Amino acid sequence: MVSYWLPSTSLFFGHLMKPLNPFEPYIQAMTRLVGQAYGEPALLDAAEPLLSELIASDRWLPEAYAVASEKTYQQYWPYCDPLARFSVVSFVWGPGQKTPIHDHKVWGLIGVLRGAERGHHLGHDVLPVSHALPDQVTSSIQMYGDDIGRVKCHGFEENSLAEREFDSGYEDYPPLMSSTPASQSSVF
Repeated sequence: MVSYWLPSTSLFFGHLMKPLNPFEPYIQAMTRLVGQAYGEPALLDAAEPLLSELIASDRWLPEAYAVASEKTYQQYWPYCDPLARFSVVSFVWGPGQKTPIHDHKVWGLIGVLRGAERGHHLGHDVLPVSHALPDQVTSSIQMYGDDIGRVKCHGFEENSLAEREFDSGYEDYPPLMSSTPASQSSVF
């Protein structure tokens, strides 16, 4: 089946068509937003409704970016801005999975696409996150104010809160949309 991307609801060959993939306009809107001179609170206020609109439907995220692992949560990489002003990550949780206590060192937004997450703030930007459902997979779309897969974050031991540095990286999948401004190609 052929899918058409149209910038707005239109009549195409006598059929009413709506945009099928909200990811590309989301990335375009976020790119415009981070290009303006906002402080973090204003940027997050403006970005929140964009993320809410993106996660209103889960049809845009290919199943390959929503596959859980039996061992640990998965961190897929749909997009990173070419200037690393923001990145979009698909987190996928299997039953009983959780992150270590950690920080991010950058701003972030989380939108749950499928299922439920549980996060506990232990202070400024320090939290463990866990899967909240015992019998199904959860997917969330997380946006960060940098290329989060390369940011040196801190992990903390659960009992002592002893600190260690880490970068979280990404699963070995290509981004959904190229961050090359000239091409803006996608895998859709």
